[in-house]
Amino acid sequence: MVGARAYLGTRGQPITSRVLVRIEWLFLALTLGMNTWQYLPLVAETFELSRLVLHLLGPIVAVAVVTALPIILAAFSDLDHGDPSRGDTGPSYRTNAVIRYPSQHSPGARDSEEIRALVSRARRLIAAGELPPAPGADKVRRALGCGMDNARTVRDHLTHPDPK
Repeated sequence: MVGARAYLGTRGQPITSRVLVRIEWLFLALTLGMNTWQYLPLVAETFELSRLVLHLLGPIVAVAVVTALPIILAAFSDLDHGDPSRGDTGPSYRTNAVIRYPSQHSPGARDSEEIRALVSRARRLIAAGELPPAPGADKVRRALGCGMDNARTVRDHLTHPDPK
């Protein structure tokens, strides 16, 4: 019952039946009674408060779980999980742009408008001291927010500029 309420609550279909809630509380009260009756002052041969408290903890935790689990799982399902089309890499990463290669075998084929713009931005960041003079591809990727392939290309342009 608890699992069904929690699952359906996360799917936007919470069960709000008073009958179901009463059944849950009935079973929780029965659990409390079964766990503690033999440790109550009038039943136990020698009453020890610590034993009674110890046997009260299980049902108290069960009540807390039954009450809180549907609420917590519903809250998790309401979280903003971002744009699912972006994958699991988070908001700081974006995919590489589609770059047309003039020749399959030409290593300088990635020289596109976007790469030139990224190289220019990287040079400005180097001049401002925000990037080291010869940054690695990962530092370029993080600084520019581009994909790793483009970051490698930018790094290569920075370390081996075209003689144009």
